[in-house]
Amino acid sequence: MRAVGIVVTVLCAGTLLVVGCGKPAKEEPVTTEDVRQEVEEAAETGAQYALQKKQEYQEALEKKLAALDKKTDTLKAQMATLTEETKARVEENLKVVERQREIFAQRLEALGGASAGAWEEMKEGLETAWKDLEEAYGKAAAAFKEQAGAALPT
Repeated sequence: MRAVGIVVTVLCAGTLLVVGCGKPAKEEPVTTEDVRQEVEEAAETGAQYALQKKQEYQEALEKKLAALDKKTDTLKAQMATLTEETKARVEENLKVVERQREIFAQRLEALGGASAGAWEEMKEGLETAWKDLEEAYGKAAAAFKEQAGAALPT
């Protein structure tokens, strides 16, 4: 929201500068309607830019989540070689990963419905949820390594 406000302010100031500082011309004078239209166009451009940035951010997070899902699937596949007791310990860590993934996925889904301005406010929560998810996976991978003596992708 703040970024959109800044973009609109800069564009408005630029428009007023161009309108106010141009060479005297024999053209028709600029009307308030002309200025209003220019400001609306600048605001529209700012909103489109913010929406584009939101979409890029969301796509990047979706890719990161897909990569983490792949690593989690690899860990689960390799668990077949563990004893039942060892599996149980690693599965406890995987339950935490799944809970953190669900929290992150819910926030990511909410981002999809967020307005161009509101997504900036959601960013911090998403970053925190991602950090928690990565940390939970790291603990699960470490537990697997400790129990199985084999390393996994981190």
